[in-house]
Amino acid sequence: MTDYHPHRYQQDAFDFIEAQPKCMLAMEMGLGKTVVAATAFAGWLRSLMVRQVLVVGPKRVVEHVWPRELAKWSHLRHLTTSVITGALADRIQAARTPADVHLVNRENLVWLAAHYARTRKPWPYDCVILDESTSFKNRDSRRWQAMEWALPWVRRLVLLTGTPISTSHVDLWAQMALIDAGKRLFPTITAFRHHACVQNPETHKWRPRDDAAKRWIEAQVSDVVLSMRAADWLDMPELLTIDVPVVLPSHAKDAYREMKRLMQVELQGQTITAVNAGAKAGKLAQMAGGAVYDETGTARLVHDAKLDALEELIEGLGGEPAIVSYVYKHELTRLQARFPWGRRSSDPGALDAWNRGEVPILWLQAGSDGYGLNLQDGGRHLIWYTLPYGKLDDYLQTIARLWRQGQKRGVICHRLLAEGTIDAHVERLLAANGNDLAAFMQAMLRTA
Repeated sequence: MTDYHPHRYQQDAFDFIEAQPKCMLAMEMGLGKTVVAATAFAGWLRSLMVRQVLVVGPKRVVEHVWPRELAKWSHLRHLTTSVITGALADRIQAARTPADVHLVNRENLVWLAAHYARTRKPWPYDCVILDESTSFKNRDSRRWQAMEWALPWVRRLVLLTGTPISTSHVDLWAQMALIDAGKRLFPTITAFRHHACVQNPETHKWRPRDDAAKRWIEAQVSDVVLSMRAADWLDMPELLTIDVPVVLPSHAKDAYREMKRLMQVELQGQTITAVNAGAKAGKLAQMAGGAVYDETGTARLVHDAKLDALEELIEGLGGEPAIVSYVYKHELTRLQARFPWGRRSSDPGALDAWNRGEVPILWLQAGSDGYGLNLQDGGRHLIWYTLPYGKLDDYLQTIARLWRQGQKRGVICHRLLAEGTIDAHVERLLAANGNDLAAFMQAMLRTA
């Protein structure tokens, strides 16, 4: 049990939440946004400002991070919790369990809202915390629609994120709509797009029309968003990024070019087709990694060049352990076959063993496994087998598993990039999105 003595930046964040009934707290990883939000809603519960709290987040985060954080601090230990995950019967029982705080993963938020709508019972949560709120950036998603349905009953809403925009400023519309029902960025996404955005004719994705549009968006939301950067407040270790070029064999280059040009390719007697530009990008990203799914869901081998490069890289680490991040399940299958001594981050006991220095290679899937883990004690090397396409939040969250306060040495981020492939485009896209995020975080800073 630990007594809580907030740092200045945590007190500033707390004061902001107190003053804004519905807001976004954009605090980079490691600054303690969980304890800040929990301290706030503990006070609201005590003063009867709210009756019950719902925390929504990634499954691992609501099952492990939040309960551990609430149990850690002496001023929060009195809070009772119930975790709404698992099988249907378990979810129903957890939802019925009296507790100060209910915790539900993002996928089951849809079920929870439907449960109350179907039973005609009022939504009981007048305080909602959306942890990793960027996952609510799509207003067409079922989770966003479930949250919108519940809003009439919600008095206090706090969006928590370290990456408020992962692709562009357009990500903010859906998140802000949950806060103000369209007051700041127009009531409809159509009106917002007409005013501030332009559509890519090939990918059909929307982006801000120009820098002036970005600045307008920032000005519109600045009163309900507070940003804090780790580098401004914490003694962070050095972060070094090293790109490792990978040369594909000629047959793999030919297959890749055929898919890129014709949107289909034949591999091992199977014709693999991309139905649109988005699907083609996914197929090309897979092929750059060495395999690609066909129409039956079978992974078809393209090359082993990245596996060979990874083996050479790991040998060059001189026995130091490494986290290897992948995207596709077939990549994990091939990685495990080449390096059978590696362990998945989801394996029982694997994370503790990693932090004790007992795991030479830890497999971690960007996105599903890259949130809420403290892995800085086990090593300093992160190897990207495949970069997450357009998902800056997954990219930064994964890096933050090692690059955080308490890391004793500089972190080295190795990126395997297949030459002449979409890997280069993905790297440039992450860099551009990172620049947009940095500009937004700068604009949302508050100076004394």
